[in-house]
Amino acid sequence: MSFTHPFTLFFLLLLPFILVFLQWRWKKFAEQLTKLSRHAQVASTRIQWQSWLLLAGIAMLILSLAGPGWGRGGEETIVRTRNVMLAVDVSRSMLATDVRPNRLERAKADLIDLVDALKGDRAGLLAFRGKSVILCPMTTDIAFLRQSIDGLAPDSAPSGETDLADAIETCLLAFEQAKSSHNAINLISAGEDLAGRAKRLADLAGERKVPIFTVGIGSTQGGTIPEGGGVLTYEGKQVTTQLTEATLKMIATASGGHYVPLATAGTAQTTLGAVYARYLSRLADEEMRERHETMLVDRTWLFATLGIMLTLSAGMLSLGRLGRFIGTFTLLGVCLTGELCAQELARNAQRLYQKGAYAESAELYAEARLGAESSEIAHFAYNEALALWQSGNLTNALERIQLAVDAKPFTARAATLEGHLSMALAEQTVDIAERLALREAAVAAFSKALRAEPNDVAQRNLARALSGLDTLRKEARKAAALKRFEKIPFQQLVPQILHHQRSLMKAVPEVFNSTKPALVLSQAEQLAKDVSEQSDRWFPILETLPQIVTNETVCLELMQHAQTAQATLDDAAKQYETLNSDQHLLNKVEPIAYNFWKWVAQPDALIQEAIAVQTNALTSLERYQPARDDEEEVLNLVQQFRMIFPQWAEEYLKQQAASTNAVTFTEADRDLIARTADATV
Repeated sequence: MSFTHPFTLFFLLLLPFILVFLQWRWKKFAEQLTKLSRHAQVASTRIQWQSWLLLAGIAMLILSLAGPGWGRGGEETIVRTRNVMLAVDVSRSMLATDVRPNRLERAKADLIDLVDALKGDRAGLLAFRGKSVILCPMTTDIAFLRQSIDGLAPDSAPSGETDLADAIETCLLAFEQAKSSHNAINLISAGEDLAGRAKRLADLAGERKVPIFTVGIGSTQGGTIPEGGGVLTYEGKQVTTQLTEATLKMIATASGGHYVPLATAGTAQTTLGAVYARYLSRLADEEMRERHETMLVDRTWLFATLGIMLTLSAGMLSLGRLGRFIGTFTLLGVCLTGELCAQELARNAQRLYQKGAYAESAELYAEARLGAESSEIAHFAYNEALALWQSGNLTNALERIQLAVDAKPFTARAATLEGHLSMALAEQTVDIAERLALREAAVAAFSKALRAEPNDVAQRNLARALSGLDTLRKEARKAAALKRFEKIPFQQLVPQILHHQRSLMKAVPEVFNSTKPALVLSQAEQLAKDVSEQSDRWFPILETLPQIVTNETVCLELMQHAQTAQATLDDAAKQYETLNSDQHLLNKVEPIAYNFWKWVAQPDALIQEAIAVQTNALTSLERYQPARDDEEEVLNLVQQFRMIFPQWAEEYLKQQAASTNAVTFTEADRDLIARTADATV
């Protein structure tokens, strides 16, 4: 005989203590019955039999928990440890419409088909563009994997040049953490590899015996990319993106995998589920043959049945409270056998819920869920989440409802409850980033509920979740910007703004004069991101101005200029996302940034700028602002220098006296510089 869970046998050590307790009860009952009844001997014998039956029943139930087994049976078990990482390209080229409705949506639909074909294998999900992001770690939780696939979008990964190598490298690192030698990568892409490092990583995957099954999605003729109400254009021409099969074939060959072109028509032979059955499952079959073995016959049912019968027999001999204890213990024994326990616990949980004992009800529903069949898990999880919500435990309720959202009979109800829980948690959350995440989760949940059961209530729920969301996004963006730049003093941040503004103006022609449309697309996305970050730098400026400018009129004027700069940059970012190469918006911001810079610039910076303008060394000034008069600008810079130099010189002389490392600067030097500035003016 052997045991599946031998550690539970330690509970047998409790039997002597139970025996001592029962002996004490025998003696106490015997003394009481001798005084009260002439049938004391008969009753005492009955109690002894009851106690021995109870003790034997407990022993049998403990042995059943240990999972006893003996004898060889004909039943065989199959252990599958295949790990499949699903790497999906989410770059904007995946929005091309050469596959209906577009490449990404087709990939998502077929990924769901592949998930259904896994049949126990573990899978993870990775999205990649410029960088890779693991959206779902290796798991057998199909519901979580489906939810991750459903959320795939171009913003699921950082923007940048499409890098297939980074996706492969991230998958290999994930397999190292999984510590399994049976791994495969399913890479879905249009094949554009703008970084150009895929061959080296494919060779590395081959060395580690990790085959890469590349799936080419799209057509070699190419397709357009939707943008707003039309299509994405560059220099007046529609941007098209083609399926690059050569790259995908090279990756598959180098790693020992296969290349599979995903046809534009959704036939049964070209779905990802068919790809899995045709290629990946073959590798899994090899693993199954390695682990194919016969097992000992499980005898748990025998001991569980004996234990229940013995405790029931003891209950039939019950006298008073001891009988109720035995009855309860018998019910627990029956619960250990499976579904009967789950149903009874659920009924008790429902009674507690109706009485208003929501926390206790949730605990019983949790116990019922753990012992329930797969078809009942979603039902119990939904009720558990509902009870947790009523008890005020919103966080755990939101976690539990995830188990029911993807169960088709409960999708609408569970998604609606998920949305309400997310909204309620958002109202209680102080951190604005977390609040925004919860509100967006509520929008996604209510949208799912509306798709499952379209009705007026679902529409109203979605409208409520969307209300004020744009304002919350702006607040969250502002909070993130203030946190990111909080350690940079105002006097340092303003020069940074001017520096970055001029760098962005240089970058525009460099990006849009490129001869490679695919490269323009990724670089334009990065340019838009940089412009948006430049807009964020104005948040701390707007926050600080009221603290350092005491004149309300001047402060209001400066605030208006800063707000104009920020709004203009936001408009520019949107234009560059649509490949509009117009630079006039950035030109409007440069004078604002320049005037702010002159307000805080130190004497050395003012002189350097004046020299640069006078000698025409900083040619970008003329290119950025042709209307700016160089001689007049030099005069303005020198006048600004004359105004702030005396105070600056006094402070420097004091600092020099306290430091031996300061550059030598005397009062004579100060006077000479002051006279020179006066003469220049």
